[in-house]
Amino acid sequence: MSHPLLTAPIGRSLWRLAGPTTALIVVQILAGIAEIWIVGRLGTESLAGCVLVISFAGLMGNMANGGMGGSVASALARALGGGHLDDAPAILLHAALVALGLALLFGLLAWTLLPHIFVLMGGSGRTLHEAVVYSGWWFAAAPLTWLAAFMSALFRGCGDAFTPSRLGLILAPIYTVVSLMMTLGVGDWPGVGIAGPAIATIVTTAGFVIVLVRAIQRGGLSFAPSLEGVRPQRRLFGEIMHIGVMGSVSTVSASVTALLVTALVGGFGPAALAGYGIGVRTEAILSPLTFGIGTGRTTIVGVADGSGDFKRANRAAWIDGFAAFGLTGLIGWAIAMVPESFSRLFSSDPEVIGRGGRTDDNATAAR
Repeated sequence: MSHPLLTAPIGRSLWRLAGPTTALIVVQILAGIAEIWIVGRLGTESLAGCVLVISFAGLMGNMANGGMGGSVASALARALGGGHLDDAPAILLHAALVALGLALLFGLLAWTLLPHIFVLMGGSGRTLHEAVVYSGWWFAAAPLTWLAAFMSALFRGCGDAFTPSRLGLILAPIYTVVSLMMTLGVGDWPGVGIAGPAIATIVTTAGFVIVLVRAIQRGGLSFAPSLEGVRPQRRLFGEIMHIGVMGSVSTVSASVTALLVTALVGGFGPAALAGYGIGVRTEAILSPLTFGIGTGRTTIVGVADGSGDFKRANRAAWIDGFAAFGLTGLIGWAIAMVPESFSRLFSSDPEVIGRGGRTDDNATAAR
């Protein structure tokens, strides 16, 4: 029996698959902007400390949801599209093991090497302290982050982008409220400061994972999720890791570039880091829009590839690429037109606002 995604119009299929995820990412972008505003209320040093962590947090998040997550979705889509139904339950086990392994790797990096790297990037005093506290808590959520990303990918791989997106739309506003209360406090309670957003991430991501696990147990992936008799296989690990690593190359490259630039900016002090951070944090939360749009392409291409319809896979890739370019370019250009006005949303420090602008005159005026 032919898979429905092999015959349905490509544009309509992309909209149906990518629409929910893209809507979720738009809401998450708003939550990310709210996070910048919340941290900005703690002061310039806190905002600068947060900036030191962004490159590493963005690397893990984009790998989990993008390259590696896309590989998991693609593996399941190819299995279903090619009629290899015996591989489908096994992919769940392999995805979970890969997620936990990568979470352990990033956690060890955060708790051993990152504090020293922050110093090399220009972190010192309270800025360094805030960066260490924020990264410690943020990477404590690494297992939940990877599991949430991979479970969402499994739903997308079987053609259901609505379930994880609907849940994310519910939890994103909850995250913002929890982050606000934990960071700045409520009533007479002063809050926990820079750890607040990370703790909010742990709370909401845990809820996300629990709900999706229950949905999978109830057959939400359209096949029996039983792992009875399933054993780790080098073939399936290789299928996930090979495509995932290749898909993560651009993410790693972009993160290394951001790391080097952050280190250069760090030499000019906390205000420069904070001003730069407003822009780079916005870019870091805008980039996932391309991932959201690409989720539909991943499923359609995977199903087409599994059935041998390479012409359809190629058409879907081109249509999706043009859509992603148009949307992200429009938003990016709009922000680039009013950089100082945008910076004022997150800080009242004149030097931070000046550093966040795009012209030398702005920076001179701020001094």
